[in-house]
Amino acid sequence: MNKQFKLMIFVNILLGLLFVAFNFMYSNLATGEHRGLWGSLWITFYNIHSVGDIGVQYPNFAFYFFWVLMIVNVYFVYRLQRSKETKQTPS
Repeated sequence: MNKQFKLMIFVNILLGLLFVAFNFMYSNLATGEHRGLWGSLWITFYNIHSVGDIGVQYPNFAFYFFWVLMIVNVYFVYRLQRSKETKQTPS
């Protein structure tokens, strides 16, 4: 397998696992007496039994990793298309 393809597969697997790990972490934080208000940039965790508690905001890293994964995949598709166009066919 080409070195370039190995790098693409490795980066996609790594970013995909980070996406899954942060989603799993956030779902574990929002169990029991705690709930989460999900937004695109922030997740606010609060206690359901506390009155007037605003909660704690965490960055939504799962959302960030999703977009990084999409951008990296578009870059890899661009590189593959470009290398396919520049490759000379043997005569």
